[in-house]
Amino acid sequence: MNRTEHLNWAKERALEYLELNQLENAWLSFYSDLNKHEELRKHNGLQLGRQLKYAGFLNCVEEMKDFIKGFN
Repeated sequence: MNRTEHLNWAKERALEYLELNQLENAWLSFYSDLNKHEELRKHNGLQLGRQLKYAGFLNCVEEMKDFIKGFN
Protein backbone atom coordinates (compact mmCIF):
# COMPACT_ATOMS: atom_id res chain seq x y z
CA MET A 1 0.00 0.00 0.00
CA ASN A 2 1.16 3.51 -0.62
CA ARG A 3 1.21 6.08 2.19
CA THR A 4 -2.27 7.47 1.51
CA GLU A 5 -3.88 4.05 1.24
CA HIS A 6 -2.23 2.87 4.43
CA LEU A 7 -3.25 6.00 6.32
CA ASN A 8 -6.86 5.68 5.17
CA TRP A 9 -6.89 2.00 6.16
CA ALA A 10 -5.53 2.85 9.62
CA LYS A 11 -8.11 5.62 10.04
CA GLU A 12 -10.98 3.31 9.06
CA ARG A 13 -9.90 0.65 11.54
CA ALA A 14 -9.54 3.15 14.38
CA LEU A 15 -12.88 4.79 13.60
CA GLU A 16 -14.56 1.37 13.79
CA TYR A 17 -13.38 1.09 17.39
CA LEU A 18 -14.70 4.56 18.12
CA GLU A 19 -18.12 3.55 16.80
CA LEU A 20 -18.06 0.86 19.50
CA ASN A 21 -17.01 3.49 22.08
CA GLN A 22 -13.65 1.75 22.51
CA LEU A 23 -11.43 4.78 22.84
CA GLU A 24 -8.27 3.02 23.99
CA ASN A 25 -8.51 0.35 21.30
CA ALA A 26 -8.99 3.05 18.66
CA TRP A 27 -5.81 4.80 19.75
CA LEU A 28 -3.79 1.60 20.01
CA SER A 29 -4.99 0.41 16.62
CA PHE A 30 -4.21 3.71 14.93
CA TYR A 31 -0.80 4.02 16.53
CA SER A 32 0.12 0.42 15.77
CA ASP A 33 -1.10 0.54 12.18
CA LEU A 34 0.82 3.73 11.40
CA ASN A 35 3.98 2.20 12.82
CA LYS A 36 3.67 -0.61 10.26
CA HIS A 37 4.33 1.74 7.34
CA GLU A 38 7.82 3.05 6.63
CA GLU A 39 6.68 6.55 5.69
CA LEU A 40 4.29 6.93 8.63
CA ARG A 41 6.14 5.35 11.54
CA LYS A 42 8.20 8.47 12.25
CA HIS A 43 5.34 10.92 11.65
CA ASN A 44 5.46 13.79 14.14
CA GLY A 45 1.71 13.46 14.60
CA LEU A 46 2.19 10.17 16.41
CA GLN A 47 4.31 11.82 19.07
CA LEU A 48 1.88 14.73 19.29
CA GLY A 49 -1.05 12.33 19.68
CA ARG A 50 0.76 10.39 22.38
CA GLN A 51 1.52 13.60 24.27
CA LEU A 52 -2.05 14.86 23.92
CA LYS A 53 -3.47 11.54 25.07
CA TYR A 54 -1.32 11.27 28.15
CA ALA A 55 -1.82 14.93 29.03
CA GLY A 56 -5.54 14.29 29.33
CA PHE A 57 -6.67 15.28 25.87
CA LEU A 58 -8.16 12.86 23.34
CA ASN A 59 -10.09 11.27 26.19
CA CYS A 60 -13.49 11.31 24.57
CA VAL A 61 -14.74 9.81 21.34
CA GLU A 62 -15.26 13.16 19.59
CA GLU A 63 -11.77 14.45 20.42
CA MET A 64 -10.17 11.22 19.25
CA LYS A 65 -12.32 11.14 16.10
CA ASP A 66 -11.30 14.71 15.22
CA PHE A 67 -7.63 13.87 15.77
CA ILE A 68 -7.76 10.74 13.62
CA LYS A 69 -9.78 12.29 10.82
CA GLY A 70 -7.47 15.30 10.72
CA PHE A 71 -4.29 13.25 10.62
CA ASN A 72 -2.36 13.73 7.39
